[in-house]
Amino acid sequence: MTLHQRTGSRRSATIGAALMTLAAITTAAPADGPCFEVLDPFPDATRYYVNDMSSDGQVIIATPNDGHHGFRWERATGPLVLPLAWPDEYSSYAAAAVSDDGWTIFGYMDYATIWTIDEGQRILFDDHPRGFPQDCSADGTVAVGYSNYGGAFIWSAEGGYVPLERTAGGSFVSIDRAEAVSSDGHIVVGRGRQVSGHDLAFRWTAETGVEELTDWTSHDVTRSSAYGMSADGEVVVGDCTHIEDGYRGYRWSEEDGLELIEGREDGGATFFDVSDDGVILVGRDGYDYEAVVWDRQHGTRSLRSVLEEQCGVDLSDWSLGTATVVSADGTTIVGRAWSDDECVIYIARIERPTCPGDLDGDLDTDQQDLAILLAAYDTGSADGDLDGDGDTDQNDLGVILADYGCDL
Repeated sequence: MTLHQRTGSRRSATIGAALMTLAAITTAAPADGPCFEVLDPFPDATRYYVNDMSSDGQVIIATPNDGHHGFRWERATGPLVLPLAWPDEYSSYAAAAVSDDGWTIFGYMDYATIWTIDEGQRILFDDHPRGFPQDCSADGTVAVGYSNYGGAFIWSAEGGYVPLERTAGGSFVSIDRAEAVSSDGHIVVGRGRQVSGHDLAFRWTAETGVEELTDWTSHDVTRSSAYGMSADGEVVVGDCTHIEDGYRGYRWSEEDGLELIEGREDGGATFFDVSDDGVILVGRDGYDYEAVVWDRQHGTRSLRSVLEEQCGVDLSDWSLGTATVVSADGTTIVGRAWSDDECVIYIARIERPTCPGDLDGDLDTDQQDLAILLAAYDTGSADGDLDGDGDTDQNDLGVILADYGCDL
């Protein structure tokens, strides 16, 4: 099997606040441990799409299948209905993206919309109907998406609607969808179409314009989509089709290159979101459409198995669907679940993988960490303290040697 391997990793960690435990199903978890909970049904809705979550996991936005309104759910206050500003029995509405503070929401019906706590819901731009925002910047001043009539776009409070046009001399004949934007609004990923008719993932910045995310042909990939991106734009996730390996998920970074990722049962996977530091990927298994989580230490695992192993919850009565979004720190995951005919939104909290010997905070244990420890060894300094006893000694050396080579 031709899986392209990475060569190394130097990423800076951004650790956000984890979601507090409210309840675990069947088996209680420790107060500071992982948990699984389901939200009470929203008013006048029985099935939902979960589309986004604030970076700290406190606010979730969702849309019922029947579609005439969206919901903003906050842990402190519960659900808030986001009604259409223009009542129309033939219109449907979807809440698509939320700012980090949870108070700016982008959605769509016949037109792209923006909702804020101060101004309610209003049209984002009215000269491009059938606009579909997909993601927004951390502060809610930039949104990206696509229009049925204009292809991929970026919108900003300062500059309004701007189409993402193909770069002269580039490989794309059309730029069809923008799916994700970096926290600062400066990097966009999505997919476009080539002369061959294949859809391929792109990356856009104001400086470079639209470029292929990677040289897909050199990786024997014939189709690809980008769905999620780390806060700094350095890690992108999605799915693709490989000539030999078939349908696969992927993780790409400028430093590590392209990694094709198997689902369970040697099948495919799609990844929709990634933690801010690029360590935790969440999505859906291509084998049975079950929620999955990926990290480098464990590979692709069903979210169900992770929860059962880490906190002993009994999920035998539940079917966990796609894991749609993950919090900034990678510990809180949201999606939808079924039990008999009931559809609910679930919130899962998992433990992060760690490298116990990582002294310099670059998410691995290597020569640099060993050098820090050796410089502090037996000097009374705590710079190499890994066992928490306030000094750097043989015990700490044992920790780092046992963990040497760990890489997140």
